[in-house]
Amino acid sequence: MKKYSLEEWYMIKSYLYLFFCASSLKFIPQKSTFHFSGIQGENLEKYKEVFSYNFVEFIEGFRYLGYYIKVDKNAFEYSRWLIIKFENRVKH
Repeated sequence: MKKYSLEEWYMIKSYLYLFFCASSLKFIPQKSTFHFSGIQGENLEKYKEVFSYNFVEFIEGFRYLGYYIKVDKNAFEYSRWLIIKFENRVKH
């Protein structure tokens, strides 16, 4: 599993900010969740400082728009519909 530098996490944060500006969506930290897997200890604490999301360990999956997103080796096939939907929305 690749470990990302803190600078890369700040870059992700800036991309999210640009997305919120372009889409006119508002960021509400109390309603936002960052699901993670395989991050522990000091690294997790550093990432929590970067993002003001609620951090939840991604173990069994979650529901999004009524669909169950789960973690396993075929996760791409389970979430392909979501990726396509997101790409189509961003194209506009």
